[in-house]
Amino acid sequence: MFYRILSSKETKGRIYLPAKCLKRVDISKSEELSISAGRKTLKAQVEENLNGNDQEVVVSSDVMEGLLLTEGIEYQIILGRKGIRIGPVLGLLMFRRKKALTPARLRKLMSYTNIYPEIRGLLIAFSSEGIDFKNKCVEGYCYNPGCRRAGEAWKAGVFPLPDSIFQRTSLPDKIRIKLKEETGNRMFNSNYFDKWEFWQLITSYKPYCQNIPYTRLYSSIEDVDYIIDHYGAAYLKPINGTLSRGLYKVTLHDGIYGFQGKQGREVTSILSKEEAEDFIKEAAGSHKYIVQQAINPLKVKGRHMDFRVIMQKDHTMNWSCTGIIALIGARGDICTNWGSTSTFDDILYKAFDFSQKEIYKKKREVIAACKCVCEILDQTGENYGDLGFDVMIDEDQRVWVFEANKRHYHTVPLWVNDVQTFYSIKSNTVKYAAALAGYQVYR
Repeated sequence: MFYRILSSKETKGRIYLPAKCLKRVDISKSEELSISAGRKTLKAQVEENLNGNDQEVVVSSDVMEGLLLTEGIEYQIILGRKGIRIGPVLGLLMFRRKKALTPARLRKLMSYTNIYPEIRGLLIAFSSEGIDFKNKCVEGYCYNPGCRRAGEAWKAGVFPLPDSIFQRTSLPDKIRIKLKEETGNRMFNSNYFDKWEFWQLITSYKPYCQNIPYTRLYSSIEDVDYIIDHYGAAYLKPINGTLSRGLYKVTLHDGIYGFQGKQGREVTSILSKEEAEDFIKEAAGSHKYIVQQAINPLKVKGRHMDFRVIMQKDHTMNWSCTGIIALIGARGDICTNWGSTSTFDDILYKAFDFSQKEIYKKKREVIAACKCVCEILDQTGENYGDLGFDVMIDEDQRVWVFEANKRHYHTVPLWVNDVQTFYSIKSNTVKYAAALAGYQVYR
């Protein structure tokens, strides 16, 4: 149930609740309780609201100011013998600097507000620079549901430190750890891991997902030789690389190494181990690399294909698949960047003549592999709720999971004109944040 909160300057240190609320949890009139909004907490005396409106709560102006509540919007109220919570107070931690929250970027954040009528409360966009741990507040922008002008839909101000936070920017460890402590680990997607750490995380849990390509941290050409000897070919990847930057496929025939970059068919031939090691050293520079078994993917007219699988938690707090997009590389490339896109169903049906039953079964297999990884990541004690997986189906139709992206591109479904999935991605993050904070999503 939603309540409209009104401020009163006629009293101090009081909150006036409808009679039904008082009876529901057996709160006595004039009883002093702890009142909280986000991480802000103070004491107030509870009284009965005598105006007869069961959906209005009157709060003394000093309490409103102390809790940094915004008047004129609707909230949910959680009542208990130990206190009253007003919320939800949900945070979108988008940037590191305050100045990054420009009007243009705030307009883009409107896609997170579609679900707002089902949750209400405070939806706050802020930066790490705007956090005040001492006073348990953040400087940023609060969504203003009553504003009809798009340019004024976000209201600048100082608000309570949120109950839960969706992190979409990198943070210094000191701030990240402090936010986790303040929110009780209700900040999700906060912990970063690179490609090598991903392999270590997944394979350290038994039984671990069997759909992960064998991986080593590159230390010498012997690591490449081992992968080639066991799997036929190897991929060299920067452990922090994105968009296939610095990617090489390595083969070995008759003592000759072949290095093929991410784009084009040109292969650099190297005649000795020493020269091959020098080539890798020069290509890597100061970056660390992994060596990974090469997978021969299903190809669309000779073009590499993989999939972006979007796994999320919502108000149920369970993992489910929001969408799968097929990415097809340019002819001759060893990656799928800068190619074309398709839906999962269409590409398997049109390019590979899968039946509807076969598509259904393969999709379930892909989702199961990703869910297995999600459940392993949950066991680490970190909080994840929005992941984009890089997945490949090989020539034998085996499913492989390469990477879990913590800040994946939410716009990928728009590449195939799937606007509904795009909105679902945005909405699920807010639903999960609300559920983490202990509030309802009213459908």
